[in-house]
Amino acid sequence: MKKNEVLQTLQTLIIGFIGAALFYRIGFPVPMLTGAAVAVTFAGLGGMKIQIPTYLRSVCFVILGIGIGSSVTFDVIRAVVTWPISFMILTISLIFTIFFCRWILERYFGFDRLTAGLASAPGHLSFVLALSEDKNADVPKVALVQSIRVLFLSLCVPFFLITLFRDVGAVLTPEDRLSFLELGLLTLGSVCLGWIFLKWRVPAALLLSGMCVSSMTHLIEMTQGNLPDGLLYLALVIMGSLIGTRFDGVSRKELLLSLWAGLALTMVGGITAFLGAICVLLLLGLDPPLLIVSFTPGGVEAMVAIASELGLSPAFVAGHHVWRLIVLGFLIPFLSRDR
Repeated sequence: MKKNEVLQTLQTLIIGFIGAALFYRIGFPVPMLTGAAVAVTFAGLGGMKIQIPTYLRSVCFVILGIGIGSSVTFDVIRAVVTWPISFMILTISLIFTIFFCRWILERYFGFDRLTAGLASAPGHLSFVLALSEDKNADVPKVALVQSIRVLFLSLCVPFFLITLFRDVGAVLTPEDRLSFLELGLLTLGSVCLGWIFLKWRVPAALLLSGMCVSSMTHLIEMTQGNLPDGLLYLALVIMGSLIGTRFDGVSRKELLLSLWAGLALTMVGGITAFLGAICVLLLLGLDPPLLIVSFTPGGVEAMVAIASELGLSPAFVAGHHVWRLIVLGFLIPFLSRDR
């Protein structure tokens, strides 16, 4: 990295930590994630140079994956038999969300069919942006609408859950902490498996590799305990800062149009997710907060981080969001058609 890139990264992280500390002070839900996201967003809109390099993002995903995997228990594994019904309902709600959101963007915001279709996909941002470039779609609009959706969901979901369900936050992860040796071995194994997942183009490859390695070693009791609090908080701040950097260099006019479009899509996605979660609740009787986070179409890493921080089952949440990405992998090529 060049010297100016290092300084920009440090500046971004400092702003993220200041935002996290402020949100922690005022008692905002998931302050390390939400506070950093808001602070970095406003810093970028104010003209400051902000960035989170790819390697730091990758480290963040591996750390979060290891932390998530430490919560996997045999009770979670036994719950797998209930997931197919939930997956089916998630798929139906996902398809409805995509095509209804595309219609809204075309009808009320003047998006062309190609740009509207790609902007409506709730996930696979890198895949969506690559297709936008290749198909000559309006890339800034797609990126802005997608980023605003992720930002608002990351902010609103924790606040909604804490407000509606006051008992959210029970600790499901082990009270013990991983030793430095255990953490080092888990990191090495996660990176190796992550490299394989990247070659196979597995969604959220580094997050999933950390989850797989950590959950397997915890299930066979090779490792015991959770991440040190400081390391977990660092990963959440990096995640929040990463969300905020997506608004760097955006004009006010573009931001305003995309803001309303992003809000509209967030509302549609949130309402549809809520209705889908209600259906699963009636059929399976699972925990309402857990279902809401599982069905909310936010970024997979952000939603899983929220679940982990709120004391919900991150393995259950991750399963649903990975399934959402798999379905999107089949749907996005159809959304890239301009007719």
